[in-house]
Amino acid sequence: MIDPQPTCSAIGRPVLTANLLSWYADIKRDLPWRDSCDLYGIWVSEIMLQQTTVQTVVPFWQRFMERFPTVQALAAAAETDVLALWSGLGYYSRARNLHAAARVVVHQWEGEMPSSREQWQSLPGIGPYASGAIASIGLLERVPAVDANARRVLARLAVAQPAEFAGLNPAQQQKMIDDLGADWVPADSPGDWNQALMELGALLCGARRAHCPECPVRNHCHAWQGQWVEQVPPPKTPTAAVPVWVGQLLVTWRDRILLVPPASPPVPGSFPGRKTLRADFGKLHPGLWGLPMTPWLAGHQTPPWQSEAWRSWLDLPEKLWPSSAAFRVAGHFRHGITKYRMRVEVLQLDLDPRQEMPARWVESETGSNRIPKAKQGLFFAPRSARPPVSKLTDKGLHFQEDTGV
Repeated sequence: MIDPQPTCSAIGRPVLTANLLSWYADIKRDLPWRDSCDLYGIWVSEIMLQQTTVQTVVPFWQRFMERFPTVQALAAAAETDVLALWSGLGYYSRARNLHAAARVVVHQWEGEMPSSREQWQSLPGIGPYASGAIASIGLLERVPAVDANARRVLARLAVAQPAEFAGLNPAQQQKMIDDLGADWVPADSPGDWNQALMELGALLCGARRAHCPECPVRNHCHAWQGQWVEQVPPPKTPTAAVPVWVGQLLVTWRDRILLVPPASPPVPGSFPGRKTLRADFGKLHPGLWGLPMTPWLAGHQTPPWQSEAWRSWLDLPEKLWPSSAAFRVAGHFRHGITKYRMRVEVLQLDLDPRQEMPARWVESETGSNRIPKAKQGLFFAPRSARPPVSKLTDKGLHFQEDTGV
C-alpha cells in the first residue's frame, strides 16, 4: 500500500531530503523565534501556533516575550495576567497549560528545561506533535513533528494505492503515516526537516489545492505521478454548520464598560418560537470576562430585542439613563466555535456620563476578581486596564472602541 519505491529507497530518499531542505532554506519565513536557539521562545511559539496562523501569532509572541522573557518570569506571573496577554488569540486552555508547565519547570525542576522529547511530553498541554517540534528544533533530537500539514505531504509522497489507503480507518491511516514520518527524519537536520514538511504543506501542498508544478519533491511523489493528489488524504465529509444567533449588551459609562465575570449566566429573557441551543456558559470561556449575552438561539434571524427585560436586569438608578432612546444596535459580526456559526448582534447602551455611578458598580482595582454581592457585574476601563476577555467579547468591544466613546 505504501510503496518503498521511489520515496523510501536508498537512492530516492537522500535526493528527496536534499531537495526539500534546500527549498526550505531558500523560502523559510523570517520569524522572530527562528532568530535564536532560545528553547523557551521556541516552546512559546509552538504552543501559540497550535490551531492559529503564523501571521496571527507573530505580534502575540513578541508581546508575550517582552512581558515574560524567561520561564521564571512566566511562572511568577498571575494567571489573570497571562490570560490578559493571550486575549484575542483564542483557545485559552493553551495559555493555562503553558503557565502551569512553566511552574512545573521552575518549582519542580529547579528551572532546568526538558532535555528530551519524552520530558517535554510530560508537561501540561504538550502532546506528541508539540514535544517533537520543540525537541527537534530546539534540541536537534531526531524525532518527528507530524502535524496535519506534514501528514498530508507524507501521505501524498508515499501512498501508492489510494483506494486501499482509503479503506483503512482514520486511526490506521494516521499510525501508518506517523510511523513513516518518524522513519524519514534525518539525523543531521531534524528540526529543519520537520519545519520543511510543515511549510510545504502550508504553502504548496494544500488540502484543497496543491501547486504541484512548484513542488521541489514532485518527482518523488506518488500522488503527483499517479495524478491522485485530490484523493490523498481521502476527502472528509464536511460537518454541517449550525447557525446561531446571540446578542451582546455593550454598556458604557464615561471611559468604562460593563463586563461580567467568567461563566456568568445569560441575560434573562423570553424568545418565543426560537430554540435555545445553549444557556449554560460555565465551560465556554473559563477564567475570562465577557459582555452580558443572551442565550444561543437557533438560526441567524434577529429576534425582537427585549430592552425592558435588560433594563430590569441592569437595575441601575433612573438618573443614569439617557433622556432619549436608551438602546441602539451598534452592529453585528460573525464568529465560529467548533460546529457553530454565530451571528452576534451588539446592542449598545451609553449611560449618562454626567451622573455618578453607585459605588457597588465601580471597582477601583481594575482586573480584580472580586464580585459585588449586589450584582454580577463590574465596570472596567476598556482600553488600558480591563481584565482578560474572550475572543467573542473582544470582537464585540471593537464596536465601542471604534466609536471613540
